[in-house]
Amino acid sequence: MACLHKSSEHFLGMITAYFDDSGTSPSNSVVVTAGYIGSAAQWTKFTLQWNGLLSEFGITKMHRGDLESLQREYLAWTPEKRKLLVHKAQEIIRQRTYTGLGNSVIKADFEAVFPPILKKFYGGAYGYCAFLCIARAKNWFDKTNTVDPIDWVFEAGTEGSGQFDILMRALYANPDLRRNFRVIPGRSGTKPLSLYKLLMF
Repeated sequence: MACLHKSSEHFLGMITAYFDDSGTSPSNSVVVTAGYIGSAAQWTKFTLQWNGLLSEFGITKMHRGDLESLQREYLAWTPEKRKLLVHKAQEIIRQRTYTGLGNSVIKADFEAVFPPILKKFYGGAYGYCAFLCIARAKNWFDKTNTVDPIDWVFEAGTEGSGQFDILMRALYANPDLRRNFRVIPGRSGTKPLSLYKLLMF
C-alpha cells in the first residue's frame, strides 16, 4: 500500500485511522488487521465518492469476499465488471487517504510467547495485531511531522473488537502512552464501519 507522500502542510485538523480485521474467527490460525489513514476532510470526500461508486454499480456495500467469488449482490456480474469496480475503488482510496498499512499475527505464537500480563494488556492476538498497526501508524505520523490528534477507529461487531476496546482503555490509562499515541478520549474505539471495508483493496 503506497503512501501518498503529502507534505506536512497538508496534515491539518483531525486525523482518523480506520482499520478492519480478518481471521478473528476461532477457526482461523492467523489474525490480520489493515486500514488507511486520512484527514477528516479526506474522509468526508471519500464517503461522497464511495457512496457514488456504490450507486453507480447498483450495490449497497462493498464486500471483497463476495465480490471475488461473485456471490450475493454480485451473482450476475462478469469478471470484467468486477475488475472495473475494484479499479475505481482503488483509485478513490489512493486519492482520499494518506497511506495504508497492515499487520498479521499467528494466534498460536501469540499464545505461546506472550506472558499473561501482556495478554491482559492487549486483550488477545487481535488486540496485539491492532497495536502493531497503531505503532506503525505512529511511526508514519512521526516521519511526516504530523501533530494533530488521532482518532483510532476499528471495526465494531467482529470477534476481535472487544480486544481492541481493551487495548484502547489500556493505552488511555497510561499518561505516557496516551500522549505518545495521541488517543482522543471519547472518540477512539470500535465503530460500525460498513462503508470502510477496505482490507483487501
